[in-house]
Amino acid sequence: EPRLAGRGQGEWLLRLDADWDNIRAAVSHFAADQRTDEMFRLAVALERFTISRGHTELLDQLRPAVDDPDASPTVLLGRAMLAAGSLIVIFRRKEATTRETAERYARRALEIGRELGDIPLQANALGCVAECVFHTGDMQATRELTTEQLALARQTGKATLIGQALVWNGIVEDSLEEGRRNCLEALTYYRQSGDEMMLGNKLGHLAYLDLQAGRVADSIGWLEQYVEIAERHGADGMLYFLRTNLALVRLIEGRHEEAASLARWCLLRARRIGVSIDASQLIFSAACCAAWQEDYVRAARLHGAADADMAIALERKTMSWSPPERALQESEHQRLREVLGDGRFDEEYRAGSQLTAAEAIELALSRTAASAPA
Repeated sequence: EPRLAGRGQGEWLLRLDADWDNIRAAVSHFAADQRTDEMFRLAVALERFTISRGHTELLDQLRPAVDDPDASPTVLLGRAMLAAGSLIVIFRRKEATTRETAERYARRALEIGRELGDIPLQANALGCVAECVFHTGDMQATRELTTEQLALARQTGKATLIGQALVWNGIVEDSLEEGRRNCLEALTYYRQSGDEMMLGNKLGHLAYLDLQAGRVADSIGWLEQYVEIAERHGADGMLYFLRTNLALVRLIEGRHEEAASLARWCLLRARRIGVSIDASQLIFSAACCAAWQEDYVRAARLHGAADADMAIALERKTMSWSPPERALQESEHQRLREVLGDGRFDEEYRAGSQLTAAEAIELALSRTAASAPA
């Protein structure tokens, strides 16, 4: 575990790739024999690896064990709950109870940390609870959680914990500029720890803040740095989300050819790993690319599919949609209405809204030209 969270982590992540089948077999063996402590130890140690690779099957083994009401309240159980919560939030966003389940795990981990007096567990759990509460829109509660998290993280002296707490304090600041300063300070702690994967994650937070503020070029710069880290460390699980975000900001910039290449890579990845992950932003990007290629009917259908999927994600608060993204959405809809006419656009948009995410991905990848506008 320490090797996966410090300098040289890229080498160790790549070494574990070759042993994934053995690791998966070991986890299954421990689960079948109800050797939960050993399974928890392995799952917690491998959290960074499984998230970076998108190995979501670990979650299916982990959840029954962490849900066991008779499980002893140990630090190991608390850490396993946080690992399960992270996997749910990242890779099972489409489940109806995603946020509620992750928050339940995080709050239980926090209780265990307080009961046992384990400061690092408390700090980690507070960050996870804060993330879940943030998506409900309760900024006051989120600030209280992140303030406590930062105070505890500073007690530990652990650079990674302090960096994580600074980022969440930054996100809930009233001023985007103050939040940005906190995130920039957090980067110094992650560089100090040598934890490049978490450094990249915080670059993603900076990209989010800059996009909210309308600084598209700065947002792209942070995302490109994160992509470089993820590629160097073989983190395909994270590259799906990064390239989806990068495709969107390329579209905002009007760089459609680059966006189309990025979107196609992500569509193929989504087809391969399934659509338990959120795909609405990717389908939206594919719709914009189809319009750029003058495939207007396909574009209208994909917009219908993207918006239907996105409405669910926004209602469940598992995604956010920045002002530049909303502006792009509105302009793309208006452009298609002008080309197709209101009636034809509405017809195709409604047809698209009935598609599943998997069907929309297949439509986006299809090389068969859609019908020309009537």
